[in-house]
Amino acid sequence: MKTFTKISLLILFITLMANTTSSAYTKPVSVVYKSNLLAKAEENFGNAKYKMALNFYVKLLKLDQFDVNANYKAGLCSFNIPNSNTDAINYLKRASLSKDTLPEVLYYLGTVYQLEERFDEAYQTFEVFMNFIKTNKNGRELRGDVMLRMGMCNSAAELIKKNIPVEFKNFKDLNSAYDDCSANMDKLNNTLYFSSKRKGNSGGWMDEDGSYADDIYTLTPNAAGVKNATVKAKKGPARLNSVFADRILSISSDGASMLISREGDIYFSELTKKLWSEPIKMNANINTKSDENAANFSEDGNTIYFSSNRKGGLGGMDIYKSEKDASGEWGAAINLGSTINTAYNEDYPFYHEGGRTLYFSSKREDCIGGYDIFKVSKDLLGWKKPENMGYPLNTTADEIFFSLDESGNHGFYSSARKGGAGNLDVYELFFPFTTNEVAELGDRNAEKLEK
Repeated sequence: MKTFTKISLLILFITLMANTTSSAYTKPVSVVYKSNLLAKAEENFGNAKYKMALNFYVKLLKLDQFDVNANYKAGLCSFNIPNSNTDAINYLKRASLSKDTLPEVLYYLGTVYQLEERFDEAYQTFEVFMNFIKTNKNGRELRGDVMLRMGMCNSAAELIKKNIPVEFKNFKDLNSAYDDCSANMDKLNNTLYFSSKRKGNSGGWMDEDGSYADDIYTLTPNAAGVKNATVKAKKGPARLNSVFADRILSISSDGASMLISREGDIYFSELTKKLWSEPIKMNANINTKSDENAANFSEDGNTIYFSSNRKGGLGGMDIYKSEKDASGEWGAAINLGSTINTAYNEDYPFYHEGGRTLYFSSKREDCIGGYDIFKVSKDLLGWKKPENMGYPLNTTADEIFFSLDESGNHGFYSSARKGGAGNLDVYELFFPFTTNEVAELGDRNAEKLEK
C-alpha cells in the first residue's frame, strides 16, 4: 500500500527498550512507579502520541535527569511536536553526552541543529555520526541521507543571503494543528480547495506517523477576497473523499477538471452540472506500481506535469510530463531529463504558462534544508539550469506545493516553517514583482552581502 509518511527514518532507528517484569510486591514503590511511567511512555511513543509520551518521559527525567532513553525519546517527541525544536536539542544533547548513548541520537541532534539554522553544529554532529553507520544496504542509504544533509549545511549559509522580497500570510482560517497543504483556487466558482490531515476524515484511519489520512476541504472567501477570508473550512464534496487518503493536486484553468492523489496514484474528476464526478484512475502512462505523488495541469489543460519514482528515472522522485492526444487519452510519460531531475527527489511540479517557468520542490545539496522551491525557465534550446528561489521563501523545513496566479504576483505554498499552527501550513504569498524579477533581486542581494 502506498502511503505518504512524515519521517521514514524514525522507524529505521527506534529501538524500544525492554522492561523488566516481576511481581510488584517484590519491588520498592519507587521502582514500580518508574516502571509504570516507562511502560506508559513507551506505549504512547509507539502509537505516535508524542505529546502524551513526552509528559511521561519528563516525569522519568525528574527521577533521573541523565536517563539516556528518556532524554532520547523526549527529544524525538519534541522533534515531532510543532515549534518544539529548542526542547528537542536540550534533550538530545543531554542524551548524546552519556557513554551509553545510542548513535542515532547524533542523527536527530544534527537534524534539529539543521532545522534551527545552526549549520556548523549540524555538520559537525553529522560528521561524528558517519563513523557509526553500518556498511549494509540500510547503512548505505543512511550514509547517502547524511551526506546530503551535510551538503545542505554547506550550501545554506550562501542561500540565506539570497533574500528575496515576499510577503507571507499564514492562512489561519484554513490551517489546523494537523498537516494542511496543496491550496488550489477555483476562481470561476470562487472556492479554495486544499487537503488536510485533521480529525474527522472520511476513512477514520491514521497514517503510520500518527496523523489522520488526508481529505479534501473547501473554503469560500468572502467579498473581501482570499486575503481577508473569514469563512471556516468545511469538508469537500463527498465524491472526492474516500476511505483512503485523498489529496487535491490541481484544478484546470477553466475550473472543469481536477487532479487528486489517492494511495500513490493520480485520479481525474470532472465538474458536470456543478457536481464533481467520481474520480477515475488515470491510465498506465501516468500511473505505475511505483508512487505518483503530485501533478499539475498546464493552462490549456492538454499537458500534465507529474512526479513519479518509477523505474528508469534518475533517482528518487522525478518530474515527467504527459500530453493529451487527439482522442483525449494521455500519452507516454516523458522524463524532463537531467537538467531538472537528479539522483535526489524532485516533486510537486507547477508550470506557469505566462513565465514559461516550471516550479518544483527538491531535496538536493543546493538547498537550505528539507524540500526547497526551485524555478527553471525554458527557451527554444530547452530547459535552463534550475535556481533555488532563496530565503525567506525557502527555509530549513519543507516547502512544497508552490503555485501562482496568472499575474505571477500572488500564490500559495505549504511550509513546515516555524510559527505555524501545525506541521505543514498553507501560506498565501504576495510578490511585489513577478517571480522572475524577484529571483533577480535575490541574486543582487546576495552579491551586495558578499561585497
